[in-house]
Parts: sequence; structure tokens; C-alpha cells
Amino acid sequence: MSESHSNGKKILMMGSPNVGKSALFSRLTGTHVVASNYSGTTVEFVRGKLKMDGETAELIDVPGSYSLDPTNRAEEVAVDMLKDGDLIMAAVVLVVGGGLNHMLLAFGL
Repeated sequence: MSESHSNGKKILMMGSPNVGKSALFSRLTGTHVVASNYSGTTVEFVRGKLKMDGETAELIDVPGSYSLDPTNRAEEVAVDMLKDGDLIMAAVVLVVGGGLNHMLLAFGL
């Protein structure tokens, strides 16, 4: 875990494992995180800065979770983080005919 970078809003990147949260986090913040094609790569959370509309927000890469009823350490961390966010950015992969995968981002409070 790294130190907090911002006094602004906290945005949590949440979703199932292996949907590309960490890769997108790295791209948005310039913060290097390990991304791989297997569950459990992100077990703790990582913080980075994201500039939006002239303001800086704290973007947090949260471990992947299939459920709000944790079954492992990564899911426990994810569920515990829910109370800390001002905004949730949920990353979901959609499988479209022909096997094409598309990432969908949904935002909620």
C-alpha cells in the first residue's frame, strides 16, 4: 500500500478479478502495478493520482472480488474498501458474439 496522494475525492476501481482494472489503473495514473491473467495478483490496494477537469482525485486499484461475501483475503480487502470511497468505478468485461471482449465502466456513489 502506498501513501495517499490527494485530498480530493477517492475513486475505487472495483470489479471481478481479471477484467483489466490494474492495467487501466496504470494507464490512468502512470503508477506501475503488476497485472496478470490470473486471480489474486492484486491482494492489497494501490493508490494513484488522477486529474479530471482540473482537479486531482485519488484513484484506488482494489483487489478483484466476485462477491460482497468474502471468501479470501483479496475479497476481504475489497469489501473493507467500500466504506472509504466517494465514487465507485466498476470494471466489467462483456463477451460479445464472436468472442470479442469489451470493458464496460460503470460509476456509482
